[in-house]
Amino acid sequence: MLELQVLWFINVHETHGYGLIKALESKRGKALTPGTIYPILHKFETLGFIGVKETGERDKKVYSITLEGKDALKHSADEFVSLFKDMLEYFHCSLCEVPVDIRRQYKDVHSPLTVFPSVPKEK
Repeated sequence: MLELQVLWFINVHETHGYGLIKALESKRGKALTPGTIYPILHKFETLGFIGVKETGERDKKVYSITLEGKDALKHSADEFVSLFKDMLEYFHCSLCEVPVDIRRQYKDVHSPLTVFPSVPKEK
């Protein structure tokens, strides 16, 4: 899960390692160490998922995603969604305004092929 977050964040923001650690700590709500993040960055660099360029500012390395990284991110995100879609919809559905109790009665509420009865909106 952390690897997916790292790749996603680098996809959205070119960043250096320390900035990545601070951003993920903020998002996750718990401390991360360089010993957790830098091996992931090294792995992604070795796999060709991220590129690294050094800036003149104390030789900081700035990480950016590559085309291979974007492909890997899409594949991982698709896998994540297929694994957790049902759970997400069960506990928190931001895709619709159907009350939770009614959603639980129908298996694929967001499928385009699903015939879903109209439900009056609560006022």
